[in-house]
Amino acid sequence: MPKRSCDFYLAKVKSEVLNKLGVTTYQLDNMGLKIYTNLDPELQLALEAQKNSNKLDSEGSVAIIIDNSTGGVLAHCSTYPYEVKRQAGSALKPLAVYAPALDSRIVTLATPIVDEKVNFGGFAPDNYDSVYYGDTNVREAIKKSMNSVSVKILDYLGLDRSVEYLKNFGIELKSDDMNYALALGAVTVSPTQMAAAYSALANGGEYRSPQYVRYALKDGVKIIGEDRAGVKVVSNAAAALTTSALVDTVKSGTAKTLSALPVKVAAKTGTAQRTDGKNCDAWCASYTQDYTVLVWHGSDSGMTEKGGGKPALHALNIWKELNSKRTLCNDFSPCADIVAMDVDLYSTKYSRVAVCANENTPSEYRKYELFDINNLPNASQSRFTGCPKVDFEIAKEGNRIKLDFDNEEIYKYTLIRRDIIGATIIYEGNGDNSHTTLWDTPISFGGKVSYTLKVCLKNRSDIFDQCEKCVLL
Repeated sequence: MPKRSCDFYLAKVKSEVLNKLGVTTYQLDNMGLKIYTNLDPELQLALEAQKNSNKLDSEGSVAIIIDNSTGGVLAHCSTYPYEVKRQAGSALKPLAVYAPALDSRIVTLATPIVDEKVNFGGFAPDNYDSVYYGDTNVREAIKKSMNSVSVKILDYLGLDRSVEYLKNFGIELKSDDMNYALALGAVTVSPTQMAAAYSALANGGEYRSPQYVRYALKDGVKIIGEDRAGVKVVSNAAAALTTSALVDTVKSGTAKTLSALPVKVAAKTGTAQRTDGKNCDAWCASYTQDYTVLVWHGSDSGMTEKGGGKPALHALNIWKELNSKRTLCNDFSPCADIVAMDVDLYSTKYSRVAVCANENTPSEYRKYELFDINNLPNASQSRFTGCPKVDFEIAKEGNRIKLDFDNEEIYKYTLIRRDIIGATIIYEGNGDNSHTTLWDTPISFGGKVSYTLKVCLKNRSDIFDQCEKCVLL
């Protein structure tokens, strides 16, 4: 292949050898080494072709392909002769916030959380287009890249722990980076760092440093060998759960462009803005079980690219080339530490913790979700286990009776009056999470009148409670 097509890659090879051997450039040039790389010439040419064919309004672009099983960099194309470091934007959220929080068992994908305007010591980020979703959960927050939820969960996790996780993902931060803006990716990283970090999620949470060099020989003796040693950053379960949410991001979230591929892909986009509101960085980090593709577009003078759309389209074209040259795995390997359960959506919202459904939970309140086997949803707080302690207020005003009670949407309410003419149902209806006020005029001729409020599950009349109160007229 033409040398200019891999100049940047060869520079990375040289840098890696110098670093591993601890020698000077002069010494390296005169050692007579035979260096074997991970470069795939066909893929490198494909990246070069994509770089030249993509119509960008950015000044620069980078594209990287990594073999997840080895950490080997198969191709690396850049419009710059050096490794750029740029703001990561929302592409950092899974690495700095979500995978660490899932690994620490602070949250599950079903954990309820409110997407709203937040302010942490003067740091008050907006969501994209100032759209807030209110009651949501962690999976939806990842899929829709909700800024306020990311900041909240970083607060739960703690800045120090987030920084430690990022360090293990191969991303070193400066002291100025250690603030709540970290939740939105307001730090500078290199595309190589980002690619290797996302590759770790595909590897069950095990990070391997990116390898341009397979091995090197001097006089027939291997002095640099293949280094597949990894660092376990997050658990298998945390990596699989994060991947599941990022697959949803491709299905119907911010990386939907990649849904055109015939294989299952996990991805996260991200952007960073200048003070004038123009985007200066746009990312798409994507991976399958076998490969990671990282694309960055950027411009110091600002660009009109919105969100991660252009990088996602660039990545899509790379994946198509990759799929034509190599067999791509259609799915991610199953994780033994993950279990699927139905979440009780109503009880989860009511209790503010993830609650698993039981046999009484109606289908409209059930939602399938994946959980770490060591961090399962609560099994004791379902509102469908029974009925709450029933109570109501009763007051006499002349010959009329006023009755008040709060109701919940999952219950059916029946109010029965007993006066001199016998028992009469004076109210029957389903709850709607509001307050009910009823007026009644019984027939008693100065005697006692009783009222009984019976409450049962809408779908189970045999699960009920009731309360009776009396009044003299």
